[in-house]
Amino acid sequence: MKFSEIKGEARSLLSGHWGWGLAVALVNSIFVGMIGAATSSSTIHGLSDFVKNLGLEDFDADNLDLSVSTQTTVILSLLVAGMISYSIFYTFLRLVDTKETGNIATDALSAVTKKRILPTFLTSFMTGIFVFLWSLLLIVPGIIKGYAYSMAPYIVKDLTDKGKEVEPTEAINLSREVMNGHKWQLFCLDLSFIGWFLLSIITLGIGFLWLRPYFGVTRANYYRHLVGDRFLKD
Repeated sequence: MKFSEIKGEARSLLSGHWGWGLAVALVNSIFVGMIGAATSSSTIHGLSDFVKNLGLEDFDADNLDLSVSTQTTVILSLLVAGMISYSIFYTFLRLVDTKETGNIATDALSAVTKKRILPTFLTSFMTGIFVFLWSLLLIVPGIIKGYAYSMAPYIVKDLTDKGKEVEPTEAINLSREVMNGHKWQLFCLDLSFIGWFLLSIITLGIGFLWLRPYFGVTRANYYRHLVGDRFLKD
C-alpha cells in the first residue's frame, strides 16, 4: 500500500464533506469531553469529601478510597465515553465503504445509536486494560500493543454489521493477527501526518478540526485496504 494513495483516497472521500467530517468529530469530542469533565469533577468531590472527613490520627493508606457512589459514577462515565469515542471509527469506516454521510448527531454517536453498546464497551474496556498493563513495563511496549490492537474498533463494526455476536477479546485478538507485520507500517503512516499535527498546534488547535476527520478517514481506509471484506463474509 502506498501512503499517498491511502491519503489521497481519504481526501477524495471527504471532498464536499469536510464540513460534515469536522462537525461529526467536534460533536463527538464535545460529548467525550463533557463526560470526562463530569468524571473528573465527581472524583475531585469524592476525594475532597474523604479528606475533610479524615482525621490525621485515623489516616491509613490502605483505607484511602472513594465512596461507592463516586466509583460507580467514574466507571459508568468511562463506559459511556469509551462507547462514544468508538463512534468516530464506525462512522468514518462507513464513509470509506459506502461513500455516504448521514445525520451529524447520529454519526457522532453511532456506537450508541447502532446497537453496538455491549461489544463496543467490552472491546474498548479490554483494550484499555491491556495497553495499560503493557505500559506498566515501559512506554514502548504499550505503544507497540496499542498499534497491535488498533484495528479492533473497525473489526467490531464489521462483525456487528454481519450480525455476529462479538466476544470481549475477539476483535482484539483478530486485530493482533491482522497487524502482525504491519505495526511499523501503520506507525509510518501516522508519522506522515506530523506536519499536520505541528500546523494544528501552531494554529492553537484550530487545525485539529480538519486533521481529525482527515486522519480518521485515512486510518479507516488503511484498515479496509488491509483486511478487505474478510470479516464481512459469512
